[in-house]
Amino acid sequence: MSFENEIHELIVNSLKGKLTPAEQAQLGHWIEQSPQNKAIFDQLSDADEFSNMLNSLEAFNESGGWNIVKSKALGKRRFGIRSFQLSRIAAVVISICLLSGTFFVIYRQLSAKNHLPNSQSSTEIQAPRLNKAILKLADGREITLDSISTTGQILGSSVKLTRANDGTISYQVLDNSGNSPLMNNTVYNPKGSTVVDLVLSDGTKVWLNAGSSITYPIVFIGDNRKVSIVGEAYFEVVRNPRKPFYVEKDDVSISVLGTAFNVNAYDNENSVKVTLVYGKVSISKSGIMHDVVLKQAQQASIGNDIAIRDDVDLESVIAWKNGYFSFDRADIKAVMRQVERWYDVEVDIGEKYGDRRFNGEISRMSSVSKVLEVLKESNIHFKVEGKKITINK
Repeated sequence: MSFENEIHELIVNSLKGKLTPAEQAQLGHWIEQSPQNKAIFDQLSDADEFSNMLNSLEAFNESGGWNIVKSKALGKRRFGIRSFQLSRIAAVVISICLLSGTFFVIYRQLSAKNHLPNSQSSTEIQAPRLNKAILKLADGREITLDSISTTGQILGSSVKLTRANDGTISYQVLDNSGNSPLMNNTVYNPKGSTVVDLVLSDGTKVWLNAGSSITYPIVFIGDNRKVSIVGEAYFEVVRNPRKPFYVEKDDVSISVLGTAFNVNAYDNENSVKVTLVYGKVSISKSGIMHDVVLKQAQQASIGNDIAIRDDVDLESVIAWKNGYFSFDRADIKAVMRQVERWYDVEVDIGEKYGDRRFNGEISRMSSVSKVLEVLKESNIHFKVEGKKITINK
């Protein structure tokens, strides 16, 4: 395979979200080699730019393919007063383009013309492409997740830790004797890092958002399974009635059997939010006499008390896991907190726009300026200087 074909394949798999950590590193190195490479990747990753490029190809225009895809994929959702393409469109468009060779034609054209986008500077803040998460082992050692071997490494005498080709980190129990000592691991996923996919030793799946951490035993011992988190995580818990699963954050405890749910427990949020996708969870908090049981599509906001909200937009709650920002009447501070974590930037915002609310969604692979355009649509102005975003007072 030629180098050009190899880069083309890496870009396609990146847009599909199917790069291995090694391939992510390879693509990241190529992007950083020159402003041209960065510009090519940014344009191919940007739905608006991609639309313009597709429309510039006479053969594709005659088929009307892009207009069909766009008209079907858009329209249901809006962000402020302007429509934004969803990350899910990318997979549809790429599939069509790959079948016709169009995507590769566009890539070749951009390469040949040394095309640089007019709307983005070389200092544009891009979405994270690599995972920067750190695993702290029970003995205090710290390793990067992408350095874990795909052939695995043994932790203690009872567990094998492996990294799949898609980057998923898994714990496999080798010794079921129950004599292993309790040993905790912690995954820290910093700001500006892609989502971590983790499979615990009992088979429970965890997705860890940027700016979050989770601590858990490498083997669950005793009559329960307990983990603790800071930040945001989505859980798909393997059912085991004899050994309930608990997620803890400070004095809040969530008890589950076999359930899928989202926990938003960042320290700078006003409350801990637990959203049930399916199954059943019970929530307790120190100082509150009664436990609260959630039903499907309910959300609990846990502060001084526990408030229940019905008919939650589940798609919006777990949008971060699926690759896009989604806001349901979110105020500007909530919007910018997500921007801070994902892009690893500092945001300076006052009280002037506290009553503004936002609805809609946009791909988390968009550059920060694309996300901030929603503020312009609502007559909110901002300034970007390096890694600092200032909302004009």
